[in-house]
Amino acid sequence: MIREIKEFFIRGKRGWAPSDTWSLDAYLSKVIYESLLYLQKTQCGYPITIKMSDPNNEYELHLNKCNWDILLMKMINAFKLAKEIGEGTREHYFSHADKQTNQTLNCLTKKEERDMKEGMKLFITYYFSLWD
Repeated sequence: MIREIKEFFIRGKRGWAPSDTWSLDAYLSKVIYESLLYLQKTQCGYPITIKMSDPNNEYELHLNKCNWDILLMKMINAFKLAKEIGEGTREHYFSHADKQTNQTLNCLTKKEERDMKEGMKLFITYYFSLWD
């Protein structure tokens, strides 16, 4: 209990605590997943890298916001799956294992694995556009 209180203050001071690094992937996946959900809920706009031919065109503005929503959902799904792996409730897809083994281990499906990688690539692409 004392360690948790100490780490609470350390995390407040520097943004992370030593225990966060024990499984940094699990910690970051959870933080990123929850942060992306927050951005989706409170978003005001979309990245400037999604180009508009006519900034006064309301229809084009609407389409760009819809496209950003789709991209955000792909990122959210990716980090939800990564969070589940970090929590130990899921495993990566094992391409060399049979279907029964993948199901027994509660592995991601081949499609989920692809979707997770796609969402993480989008996260990298739009990394500097993730703000509200």
